[in-house]
Amino acid sequence: MSSSTRYYQPPPSSVSGTTSTTEGDVAQLTYDPIDEAQVLKAVRDPGAGATCLFVGTTRDNFQGRGVSRLEYEAYTALAIKTLHDILLRARASPPPSISSITDPSAKAACCDPSKSTPDAGIMRLHIVHRLGVVPVSEPSIAIACSSPHRREAFAVAEWALEEVKRLVQIWKREVYSDGSVAVARDGEAASKTTEGTSNGEHSSTDQKIRTGTSTDAGVWKANFPA
Repeated sequence: MSSSTRYYQPPPSSVSGTTSTTEGDVAQLTYDPIDEAQVLKAVRDPGAGATCLFVGTTRDNFQGRGVSRLEYEAYTALAIKTLHDILLRARASPPPSISSITDPSAKAACCDPSKSTPDAGIMRLHIVHRLGVVPVSEPSIAIACSSPHRREAFAVAEWALEEVKRLVQIWKREVYSDGSVAVARDGEAASKTTEGTSNGEHSSTDQKIRTGTSTDAGVWKANFPA
C-alpha cells in the first residue's frame, strides 16, 4: 500500500456502490483498481457488432505542473441515483449523443431518426468510476458500450462520459509533485490551489452536500448545484 493511500481517509458518505437496470446495464463506484478487461467483458452480447471502450487515466502533468495523484470522493447515495438515470436515458430512441447535452433538440448524424436502422440502439452499457487515490497512469473511469453498429457505440459512450462529468456527485482533488493541491468538481479545471502536502484532512462530503461550497483550504468543491 502506498503512503498516499495509507493516510487517505474517505468520509462515511463516500462508499462503493452499484446500480443496474433490467436491460443489464451497470454503473459502479469503487475503491478498487479498474479492470479494463472486465469492463469490456461486461458488455459482450451476441447481437453486438461493435464495442467502444473509453478509459480515463491520471496523467503526470497539468498545465506544466507535475501531478503525483488524483483523489476522488462521492456522495454515493445521490451519485448512484444519478448514474442510474444516465443508464436509463442511454436507452432513448434514437440513442443520445453528445450534441444533445448542449442542444436537447439536436442529434448527431449517427443517431438521426431518419437515418437510423431498425436495430439502432445499444446492447449493453457499463460505467465504472474509481474513488479514493488514483496514481499516475491508473484509470479513474472506464465506460464500455456495445451496439449492433459502431456509430451508436461511439456516440453513446461519449455521451455517457460527458453526463457523468456534468452531473454525477463526484469531487476531485489534484495533488501536485510540489505538495500543493488543486480542487475542482470532477470534469472541470481546478479552481483553487493551496500550499502544503495533502494529508486527507478536509471537510466531509456531508458538509459539502449541506453547503455546496468549500469552507477550508484544500477542501473539495461540489459537483452539482446547491
